Amino acid sequence: MAKKSKEEDAAPGVNPQAVYIGGESLADRIVPHVKKILIVIGIVTVVMTVFFTFRWWQHRKAEQATGALVAALDHAERPVEAKDPAATPDPDAPPDESYATHAERAAAVLDTLRKVEGDPRSGAALLEADLLFETGQLDQAEAMFRRLSGRDGIEGVAAREGVGFVAEARAQAAQGEAHTAALEAALEAFRASQPDEAGPRREYALYHEGRILAQLGKKEEARAAFEKALEKAKEVASELEATIEVRLTQLDLPAVTAAPAAPAAPAAPTAPN
Repeated sequence: MAKKSKEEDAAPGVNPQAVYIGGESLADRIVPHVKKILIVIGIVTVVMTVFFTFRWWQHRKAEQATGALVAALDHAERPVEAKDPAATPDPDAPPDESYATHAERAAAVLDTLRKVEGDPRSGAALLEADLLFETGQLDQAEAMFRRLSGRDGIEGVAAREGVGFVAEARAQAAQGEAHTAALEAALEAFRASQPDEAGPRREYALYHEGRILAQLGKKEEARAAFEKALEKAKEVASELEATIEVRLTQLDLPAVTAAPAAPAAPAAPTAPN
């Protein structure tokens, strides 16, 4: 067989040479940066762990606060019953969950509310202020009522009423000029509680204004306030209507100093008699 020439060996398609197409592979490109990539992955892992741990902690804290709030509301709904100190406890009877006095119950609810934090505590702030008032902690109650007085809607109105109730309570404990000054402070607070004629609890603002005017001996001004309150109560079909009518009748009777009424909660407002 004849020996092939160099020209034949170099002919196209004869003895092709291996050619590497595409440059470096992905693995080749990544290997030099493996350390940096691992560091970034580690940092991201730490950040995500911290984030989700924080979210879990917030959720757990919110659950605990809500549980404490539920416990406080449970205490607030327990009955108040006079205790017989001579009575023999029945070991087979269910636990007695009643309270001997309203003040005792209020103190228990306050103690439980102090364990609530965050939004649930803020949501129950008006209840806490009412309980402070009920337990005679007037300075703390007034501070909380004033802090809540800027809230919108019924909560703000009830808080401003609370400021008036605190001033009225102080008037009952004072004499002379101090008594009059406290009643005038209560009058100002009740007038400011709802100045909007179309706003919620307007009839209550007028009614409390009439009560304080009557205590100040301003009978005709009190009558005018009561009559406006009665008109508004009829307009909105308020449960306060009958109470206002009684107050109008009492204006012609000898003056009797009334004890301050408890602040009315917005969910179930109560009017002093």
